[in-house]
Amino acid sequence: MIPTFIPSTSTPTTSKPSPSIGTITTIAGTGTATYSGDNGQATSAGLYIPYGVSVDAAGEHLYL
Repeated sequence: MIPTFIPSTSTPTTSKPSPSIGTITTIAGTGTATYSGDNGQATSAGLYIPYGVSVDAAGEHLYL
C-alpha cells in the first residue's frame, strides 16, 4: 500500500496522517516559506509552497 501525504501551502510543510492512532506527523518543512535545506534533514528544510507530492511505486521515495 502506498502511503498518503498532505502538502500544505499555508504552512509550507508536508505531513503524513496516521488515522489508526489519530496523529499527523510533519515529515518535511519548517513552516517557513523559503528555499533551504539541501543535504539536510527533511524536517529542517524550508519549503516554498509545496503544491504536490509523489511517491515511487515501492512507497520508499517521496518527491515534493
